[in-house]
Amino acid sequence: MCRRSGFSLIEAMVASAVLLLTCAAVSGTLAAVLRAERAVRQRSALEQVLAAERARLASLPFFVLAVPPQGQAPGDLQPSSLLAVVFPHARPEANSSTAFYCDGRGPGTTGSFVTLEEDQGIVLRRETRFVVGGGTEWDTVIPTALEGWAVWAGGHVPATTVEIALSVSSGDRTASTSLLLRALRTKAASPSASAVGGA
Repeated sequence: MCRRSGFSLIEAMVASAVLLLTCAAVSGTLAAVLRAERAVRQRSALEQVLAAERARLASLPFFVLAVPPQGQAPGDLQPSSLLAVVFPHARPEANSSTAFYCDGRGPGTTGSFVTLEEDQGIVLRRETRFVVGGGTEWDTVIPTALEGWAVWAGGHVPATTVEIALSVSSGDRTASTSLLLRALRTKAASPSASAVGGA
């Protein structure tokens, strides 16, 4: 009987099957790791957008009497202030599709103001409401106290504190936070001077 060196056909096929299964398992694990890494990167990018927006809002003066709008979006009102960006008016007739006062007839919490901004597939949503109280007890200012108010109309600011719910989304990823910002002083200023500081 003559012995040959090397592998038989069956041994070679079994070895190939084991190698194929190992490659499939490794590539499945690698794909899962890459998906997880991409999710962490996306979440980190959303968190960075939130942090930048929080810092930007906190740096704005709380209220400055703005020039009446003429086709401008909230946030474009001059001079800029926190209220011009996050709660410029309580007038449904001044609403747009991306910046609107919630009077109970549409989306959003009644008595709040919603702004939407989109940039490179990232959507930033702010929902702001005036609040009164302190500590852990904050109450929303009732909508009737807000009727007709606008940053360009002068008059009394409805409250010296706002609660802002920020959310950022991209695809199926979302990050959110909320913050309370209050005025350092409460009197109104002319459009040329800032009278109230941000939180």
